Amino acid sequence: MARREDPASALVLSWVSSGFSAVGQRDSALVASEQALQGNALNYTAAIIAAGVLLDRGLRDSARAVLGRLSVMVPNKAYLMGVMGDSAMAWAQIREMNARLSRSSCARTTEAALWFGVGDTARALSALEQATDAREMWPELVPPGSPMFALVRDSPRFRRIAERVGLPLRAPTTPARRTGR
Repeated sequence: MARREDPASALVLSWVSSGFSAVGQRDSALVASEQALQGNALNYTAAIIAAGVLLDRGLRDSARAVLGRLSVMVPNKAYLMGVMGDSAMAWAQIREMNARLSRSSCARTTEAALWFGVGDTARALSALEQATDAREMWPELVPPGSPMFALVRDSPRFRRIAERVGLPLRAPTTPARRTGR
């Protein structure tokens, strides 16, 4: 419906790209992401999805350039920066965000995302538990099928956290994103 109503929408095209990625149609995902960015290069959803698609294709510099357009740190940006090996820059941006906002509504979630990105699942799960305790809205920001959770999706600790927030967990549908390094 949305695609019929506004076929050039950056937001719609970014979700089309995400759908193509989910079913392994990488070329189509890349084309849809490029179209989304042409429509609005600063749309956060379009940029985050495009950066993930580019990273999956091994185009780390292009993914880094797309993420560089985003001025505000969000969990998925932190995750992708961690996967790409840009954790020092991500931590600097997280510290800056926390200093300005005293503690953003997704500060612990963002920290967890970065830990997931660098592959430190113990620290990531600790931060995710803190995010849950703080009632951050991570379940609405990062779907349980996200590659971010691929390394822990079957762990009892993650399953306990997911149960606390009422997330339904299924078998993994997307592989861990570890191609960026």
